[in-house]
Amino acid sequence: MDNNPDRLFIPSTLRQEPPWNLTEGLTIAQAALLEFFRRMRPGDPATLDNAKQFLEEQLFDQRHYDLERVVVINFRKNST
Repeated sequence: MDNNPDRLFIPSTLRQEPPWNLTEGLTIAQAALLEFFRRMRPGDPATLDNAKQFLEEQLFDQRHYDLERVVVINFRKNST
């Protein structure tokens, strides 16, 4: 995976990690969730409740994450 010394992806990615602000009693997971929410929704207030709701809607709500039609269309296009 990361065995080429000229292209070490994992260490270079870890060096780019922002310093996490854990002074408010947050875990790293909670701080990461808030950072993700701030980047995806810069105008909205970043609270844990808003961030959790946004992530759940994006990943698990069928209205936001329904790829069935895309798969069917691509399958039909590729099978003809």
